[in-house]
Amino acid sequence: MKIKGFIITGIILLLLGISITAIASTRIDFDEGYYGGFTDPTLEEKVQTFGSISKIHYDGSNENIEIHYDEGENTFTYYEGEKLTYEISYNEELQELSIQQNHHQSFFNFSFGLSKKAILTINSDLEEVSIDSGAGNVGIKDLTISTAKIDVNAANLKIENCKINRLEAESDAGNVNLFNLEVNESKLEARAGNLKIENSKFSSSTIGANAGNVNIKDTTFDTLDAKLNAGNLTFYGDILTHGEFKLDAGNLKLHLGRSRDFYKVNGEGSGDTTLIYKVSAGNQKIWYAE
Repeated sequence: MKIKGFIITGIILLLLGISITAIASTRIDFDEGYYGGFTDPTLEEKVQTFGSISKIHYDGSNENIEIHYDEGENTFTYYEGEKLTYEISYNEELQELSIQQNHHQSFFNFSFGLSKKAILTINSDLEEVSIDSGAGNVGIKDLTISTAKIDVNAANLKIENCKINRLEAESDAGNVNLFNLEVNESKLEARAGNLKIENSKFSSSTIGANAGNVNIKDTTFDTLDAKLNAGNLTFYGDILTHGEFKLDAGNLKLHLGRSRDFYKVNGEGSGDTTLIYKVSAGNQKIWYAE
């Protein structure tokens, strides 16, 4: 009887794990704000408006949020219910907005299906944006930001059409997508997930990935330092001054935007752009423009 009980318990836990995984796997749609199989019927839409904002601090445990430019008022549209609440504070003198999002759940009451997206509209340039998100999707677009510090745990991050002086982005378990950016200085860390950069321009950047792929397309760097522990790095673009690539286990593919004469690679060549690469376990290949 005990063995039968253990078997039944194991089957229940297995099915529960599969269900949770299936639910979590849907949480990737930035546009629709849908990321779950259920909807909390207690959620109610709320709206707050603010004066001038130059600093934003957001701390969320489990929700989608998008921050984007809009010529109208500075407005935060969000949803609260029995399991989801917010603590919002605004300092008009400092032009500082702080948002704390709390999601309450227990082992027997999973509430993954908050199929609503909080939206913060901003009508000016920003001095600082700091985001700490536990789970969900984080989107930022059409903004000019002096300093952006973003830390996401089990979440996806998407930044598009932005000008950022200094960008620090860390992802523990999720994908980082950067599109149409102009960045002066950046530090990008993806511990378990993929990093994608497209149609962008970076002055100085460092990239680190523990377990995931890095894909860069139509992007130019003045200097780039990339280190991957386990994953592939595919690069389409150009490096103008200096680039270093270190891969412990993975493949390195560089499609460079100029002819071979412009580069000095691992000490060979006479070009002004220096490239250094080391691939411990994997293959490397470099293509040059004709």
